[in-house]
Amino acid sequence: YHAPWLGESVLYSFHPGGTIGSGFRDLGGFADAARVVPPLMARLGADAAWILPVEQKSPYWPMDYYRFMDGLGTSNDYRRLVDRLRAGGVRVLQDLVPHGGAPQAVHNQAHPEFMLRREDGTTLNYWLNDFARPDWQAYIAGVARHYARGYGVDGYRVDACFGSKENNWSPDIPYARASLATMHGGLGMLEAIRGALKAERPDGALLAEVESERHQAFSDATFDFTFGLRVCRDVREI
Repeated sequence: YHAPWLGESVLYSFHPGGTIGSGFRDLGGFADAARVVPPLMARLGADAAWILPVEQKSPYWPMDYYRFMDGLGTSNDYRRLVDRLRAGGVRVLQDLVPHGGAPQAVHNQAHPEFMLRREDGTTLNYWLNDFARPDWQAYIAGVARHYARGYGVDGYRVDACFGSKENNWSPDIPYARASLATMHGGLGMLEAIRGALKAERPDGALLAEVESERHQAFSDATFDFTFGLRVCRDVREI
């Protein structure tokens, strides 16, 4: 089941902390966003919110998926933000970043097997987890389930979900070929996230950041950087 509402929505993206130029600090956090953003979206005619990553040490640097970025507020503050948006008829997508952050992340410290290995046995410092590992897929599916169940989000914008950055040459991979981390991992990850989301919210939706038609089977829409930032721009300049 593909949720039709996502393709029909006017999407407004924001971070509860503020703008990039301020280091995500000039809005103030969940409580201030709950006061400022819903009336702004109503004036703009936007009916779906894309909340940029809120986990520690976000954005796009997930060090602990179950802890909020410093300065944003409490769990109750975030729940009130989501509730306030949904009360105004707004669907809420939360950014989900499945590439795993850094070796120092709490999940990688607890489960070093989540990190892919180069042929010399070293790990990467960023975008370093193996999308094709069933246990890593299950971990991220648990994150998706947590925010859908606990905070009422309607879905996820899934960041950089094509697959792992490199092949995983660890001799302990639980699948046949190192290349599956990059060739198949993204499909498996999206399928796991989608399954967890749909179990909590059957009408939930995934917006996948991926330039690939084959990933559409496990998402409701795709966020295609090349099309959006190059093709559309070039068409406007013709």
